[in-house]
Amino acid sequence: MRNMDDKIYKYQRRLEVAEKNLKKAQMLEVNRKGIERYVRFRRVNGLSIQRQCKYVYTMKKLGGLANQKPFEELTKEDMICILDHIKSKRKKNGDPNYRQSTLLDFMMLWRSFIAWIHGVENPKQEGYPKAVAWFRPKEPKNELKPSDLITPQEVERLLESCCNLRDRAIIAVQSCMHACALTNR
Repeated sequence: MRNMDDKIYKYQRRLEVAEKNLKKAQMLEVNRKGIERYVRFRRVNGLSIQRQCKYVYTMKKLGGLANQKPFEELTKEDMICILDHIKSKRKKNGDPNYRQSTLLDFMMLWRSFIAWIHGVENPKQEGYPKAVAWFRPKEPKNELKPSDLITPQEVERLLESCCNLRDRAIIAVQSCMHACALTNR
């Protein structure tokens, strides 16, 4: 399955591009080296290639927002400014630039990275550095309710209106997935 994923999503190529972009990014050399060391550290500890791509992308963003300051010197105020900038960024239509789950991912990753930069390999036991100890990322609530989903009768009507077998299969599988998701809540 992993080979099939790489053929479709080209993770190895994505990682190479992310690393190349990291080398070209506007940031301090010490920060760039810190990101490379962190990703290498996580890789040897079993980090998947998909997450390596995510880490390089996310850490590059942090490096660009660090205002030419070494990661080791970031303060609580610096992190507040960075998080405020990320959270307040908007698309042209006014929607937030990042979904709540993406922001959570950024915060969790940056928190563990800053701890690692300060020599804390197990922050849950040793404690987080002051720059990031103050924020506690919270899982976004899943606000999907059963009433938001289509009913079995509506699924039947959709299936009856399909012109071909492929469309019927897609609708049938999707409706089964929604039913399974609800029962596993």
